[in-house]
Amino acid sequence: ADDGDTPAYTIWTKNLNNASGWFQVGSMDTNGVVKSVSRSWDETSIITGTNSLALTPTTPKGELTDSTGSSNGLLKVQRDQKHYYMIRAQRKNEAGETIYTYLGLDGSIWTYRKISAEEFTKNVLVIVADALAQAGIAESDRTCTGYNGSGPFKTNRATLSTKFTYGTSSNNFRHNFYELPGFAYDEKDGKPKPFTSDYTISMPDKGEYGVIMYSPYYFEETTITVSHASGRPSYQGSIKFTAGKKLEKWTISADKTYSFTADTTTSSGVSQVFNADKNQNTFESFFPVNLGESYHDKVTHKDQNAGGVQYNGSWWGGVQVKDDGSWRLVQKDSKPDSEFTEQGD
Repeated sequence: ADDGDTPAYTIWTKNLNNASGWFQVGSMDTNGVVKSVSRSWDETSIITGTNSLALTPTTPKGELTDSTGSSNGLLKVQRDQKHYYMIRAQRKNEAGETIYTYLGLDGSIWTYRKISAEEFTKNVLVIVADALAQAGIAESDRTCTGYNGSGPFKTNRATLSTKFTYGTSSNNFRHNFYELPGFAYDEKDGKPKPFTSDYTISMPDKGEYGVIMYSPYYFEETTITVSHASGRPSYQGSIKFTAGKKLEKWTISADKTYSFTADTTTSSGVSQVFNADKNQNTFESFFPVNLGESYHDKVTHKDQNAGGVQYNGSWWGGVQVKDDGSWRLVQKDSKPDSEFTEQGD
């Protein structure tokens, strides 16, 4: 608490996968004693020591393990893997006015946490799904070029056939997202401002009978090799992946088969197989594509949003609330950066 003469501190966190605002998680008095906030946040455990504060991700079923579980709370790990922290100091001046200063308001203080093999798998497969949406599908090569010209991720539909090829030609590919719940779209000089993933993936070009016109039904088995800017073992490894059901060469119709297998091994030594046997919700919670829907038109940075074809399911976009052309997960007590001023909030 502020005694009127010396600073008191409040502690905040931000997660761009959830929202653009800061969420208060604790406070510290002038003696260094830390307290957590009186309210609780979804899927987040907050434990205080005398002068420390520990945040731990949870799931509706309890704690995450090294293998399974994915948290949708304040420590969610998805398109952005960073967790941002900010401390606000406040005091009263001689005139009795409350004045504030901030450490980390500009997003300069952040960290990573250890993730489960399930979270790692979902992080990587959303890159493949989003790159597919940006590239589109046509009779000729369609490409999605990554950060600094990396990749590209490429698709191709063979003429007069259901054969569908996808991959990065074993080149390293660092994906650019153009929509993130807490990252506002911006364009300068006619160029979009992307959010660049910290993951780098590589996968050979694989082709099999998997599309009807421009609609995907099957992704041939491939191996995705993954590295991460942090170098942390739980963020690196490989995934042997396949989804859907192989088609006949000349077919003009097919049923959607919501089946996939992801055989994941992380550099931390964790191995886990994830699969869905004709379960659409499970399928889309790992691989958010719309089977059997046309990808002929590219999803561009101007019309891409969390409700688009590449983000099917609540895990990927959260609550859809339109705000200045972007989609946000809006939670109670969230305070956007613009609301923090020298006069306080």
